[in-house]
Amino acid sequence: MNEEQEAECRGCGMKLIGKPYHLGGGARHPKTNEQCSVSFWGGYVCSDDCDRSADRKQKQSIDRYNDPIGYYS
Repeated sequence: MNEEQEAECRGCGMKLIGKPYHLGGGARHPKTNEQCSVSFWGGYVCSDDCDRSADRKQKQSIDRYNDPIGYYS
């Protein structure tokens, strides 16, 4: 398995320039060439909107895990 992996925005899924977060290094936005931020939960995000989106998705995932039968839904 010798595939080249690309970094990906955790919010929108856009392919970024650089290695995936778990391989270390940094990632850059393909259009602006700006350094991408790292989400609180790990992974790169290309904008503040994507950061909020990734945060919301992660919190929903945690809530579903903590309430598997949907009692609080």
